[in-house]
Amino acid sequence: MKSFITLLLVILLGFAGFMGYEYYQSVYASQTVYAKAPSNIPEANDVLDDSGKKIVGLKGYSYILKFVTKEGKIENRHVLISGEADEVKPLVPNSYVEAKISQKRVTEGPNGVKESEIPANVLAKLK
Repeated sequence: MKSFITLLLVILLGFAGFMGYEYYQSVYASQTVYAKAPSNIPEANDVLDDSGKKIVGLKGYSYILKFVTKEGKIENRHVLISGEADEVKPLVPNSYVEAKISQKRVTEGPNGVKESEIPANVLAKLK
């Protein structure tokens, strides 16, 4: 009976570890991608929390960016640049940006990058 309980605990611990690893890989393990900011600046809107309530003092710019990986894979993602209403700044129109994305979210950025720092195969797909 003790060996059965021990075996069951080992199996449950292994399953929990596997699920934790899968969660980390999909949410936090990221890759570097590049995009070109659109030529028009969207209107700054109120930032809403998960329940749809306005967060006082925060504004944000909502973009749909075409990200390109170093391998040339294209992925469209929604990006919200938010911050204090008087401090948040939109992306510079027609500029290039670099970000890190996972399967489920943007984990870092987007941050401005020089055209010369973008790999040639990626730049060709962005133009």
